[in-house]
Amino acid sequence: MAVVVAIHAGKRVYETHSKPFSIEAQPLALDFGACLAFRVFIGLALSLRRRSETHKRLMLLGSCSIPLPAIGRVPGFFSVGGMWGLAGFSEIMPLTFILYDTVRCRRLHPAFAWGGLGIALSWPTFLLVGNTQFWLRFVEWLVRV
Repeated sequence: MAVVVAIHAGKRVYETHSKPFSIEAQPLALDFGACLAFRVFIGLALSLRRRSETHKRLMLLGSCSIPLPAIGRVPGFFSVGGMWGLAGFSEIMPLTFILYDTVRCRRLHPAFAWGGLGIALSWPTFLLVGNTQFWLRFVEWLVRV
């Protein structure tokens, strides 16, 4: 449903032409990326549900990837930091859980190590992909359909 909402929001901006459309392609990349991260974490968690310690941590990381598109839609919330500020703010929640769990268990769990690295690298990557000509053409095609 999040992908459909993101495409519809992009379509509204494209049809009104109130701003250059390239500005709106980057948030759509973050929305798609957050949905992809959610699917990957939850899919891995479900496949590893018999390993409860790993399953719980992957489910938590999957839940941490959901708020990114919602926070980004709050009007004026990230007018200063822009998209990079939004991505940085969204990484606070999973990093807090990872830090708490590491201190509590006195070791970094591999699910949090790999998952945290995935989150830390994915959102900036999606922002960079959102600036490419390929992504801009893809999004323009997507909102025209």
